[in-house]
Amino acid sequence: KDEDICFYFDVSTISRKHLENGAWVGDETGWEINDYCQQHSNLIEVLMTRVDDSSVSLKDRCVKANKAKSKLFISIHCNSCTSEDPTGIETWCYDSATSQSRLLATNIQNALMNRVKPFSLNIKGKDQPIKSRGVKATTAYYTLRHTTMPSVVVECGFMSNPQEVSL
Repeated sequence: KDEDICFYFDVSTISRKHLENGAWVGDETGWEINDYCQQHSNLIEVLMTRVDDSSVSLKDRCVKANKAKSKLFISIHCNSCTSEDPTGIETWCYDSATSQSRLLATNIQNALMNRVKPFSLNIKGKDQPIKSRGVKATTAYYTLRHTTMPSVVVECGFMSNPQEVSL
């Protein structure tokens, strides 16, 4: 429909992946958002980068989002590190981000942190809240540089941290 609001979701993985540490991780977040939008509004259209485990280049992701004239580009991922220690959620926007991109990143980061308040991580024998790594700006992310709408990359915790994987 002409009045549809189009959101573009770039999800890091579609199906469950087995990690080397034995944990199963399913990045269902994009699908859950898609389902929620379809159930609660007939004016929101969600475009997904892919609907299977195929690989889509960063350039093609941007072209697809720009061609669809999406209102938002939200890239959903999970961090990883060689150490199991890092934890937390962070949201990235482009360095010279429009106020809309920075506002989108801030709103998403705040909503995620409110959502995870009931959860805690046991770090060195102490329960600690899930860490907010904050809103960060970068010029390094291709998708943030080459999309024409407010764009963010959301890192939903560390898959290298066994406790965050279990959440």
